Amino acid sequence: MGTGVHDHKSTRTVHSHNHHKNGLRPSSDSKMKSSSRASSPHPVLQAVAPGGPAHAIKLASNQTIPPQSVTGWPPCTDVAGERVFLGLVPFEGGLHPCKVVEGFIPPVRWSYGGKEYLWDKDYFLVPFDGSRMEWVSASHGVTPVGRRLVEGGVEPAGERLYHAIGMVDGHRVPGKAAAHLNGALFPYAGEEVLVEYYEVLCWR
Repeated sequence: MGTGVHDHKSTRTVHSHNHHKNGLRPSSDSKMKSSSRASSPHPVLQAVAPGGPAHAIKLASNQTIPPQSVTGWPPCTDVAGERVFLGLVPFEGGLHPCKVVEGFIPPVRWSYGGKEYLWDKDYFLVPFDGSRMEWVSASHGVTPVGRRLVEGGVEPAGERLYHAIGMVDGHRVPGKAAAHLNGALFPYAGEEVLVEYYEVLCWR
């Protein structure tokens, strides 16, 4: 895992046309939402380094997710109806698109090296602005013709990563897409799932 490049040998692949290293914690450690979460101060939109968007909100893992007036419309919901947002996780010099699930503590789930992990440190929530952004069908890591992808994250080695949504077991799940991945990767049920047909976040 120290190479900064994804290894897909243990990654589950979904062929669908439907639209503990370094403190890594497996997703099985998750807990349901409790009333002990810290209230969020006024969120501040800020630049994310390296290579992230200028419209992300830095949050601690124990902070309440801001209201929809700040986060925008959630791109997904989980099986219990909780809001699921786009996020970014800083890890080993990279920045990885992830999912932020309102109903869990910690809320962040991300995938790396074939597995889904929890993230219990500071992270960035990426608000969805439907007036400026939209989801566009894509496949196999190819950018849709004539479209400009919303800035996402970056691998430690420098390859760019972008926000994606894919269908996994009938559920819309946020994850990351890139040319070098030949598709999109999604954290789901303890695994990192490779989906060949998915949607990517683009500027209108």
